[in-house]
Amino acid sequence: MEVGGASQIREIAAGSSQMGQNMLEAHFGLGTADTVDVVTVAWPSGKTKRLTDVPANQRVTVVEP
Repeated sequence: MEVGGASQIREIAAGSSQMGQNMLEAHFGLGTADTVDVVTVAWPSGKTKRLTDVPANQRVTVVEP
């Protein structure tokens, strides 16, 4: 995720154990920014998805292409 020249990275491990599961969401703090410049999702398969000019304060669902 890139906003205003700064970037943040989140890694999500989609697995579970007998009594729980890892969270499948990534949350980013944007400060006063209204828009995220670029969101890049890199899937384990090697495919990538790139979203640009994403408005802040919303939940975005990204599906592997």
